[in-house]
Amino acid sequence: MAYWFAGFFAKPAVDAPGELPEDAAWRVVESPFSGVGLRMPDLLDARPEVVRVLELARGLGIDRAEDWIFLVYTCFGGRVDSVFGLGRRGSRDFGPIEEDDELGKNPAEERPTSRASLDLMAAFGVAEEDARDFAPFRRGYWGEV
Repeated sequence: MAYWFAGFFAKPAVDAPGELPEDAAWRVVESPFSGVGLRMPDLLDARPEVVRVLELARGLGIDRAEDWIFLVYTCFGGRVDSVFGLGRRGSRDFGPIEEDDELGKNPAEERPTSRASLDLMAAFGVAEEDARDFAPFRRGYWGEV
């Protein structure tokens, strides 16, 4: 069964904007970092331009955090099919980084976590061990069924 995520993570925590985009979910994240997350399902199939991501980060107040990341992530059956992301850590921008692994390209290959997704999380400051089992990517974390 596929799992999709699109949205932001920021640390340390910033206040939620007065109004969230439709169907968006704001959560306080306590592990593996202290901050916030914003799930934005309307961007699940998007690969927005960098300028658009920066506009969203500014408009939602995400850019007030010292570190933030925007991710679009698709996982099917434990295997990462695609990841796209960019962000800022301190004063250093990173990305965009993108990786697509077409389903069925090499079904015998066991690769549940892509190198690009690990690199993105490392750039944001999440250790590889934590990125491999990242709670906000577990089904049900955002209240979805």
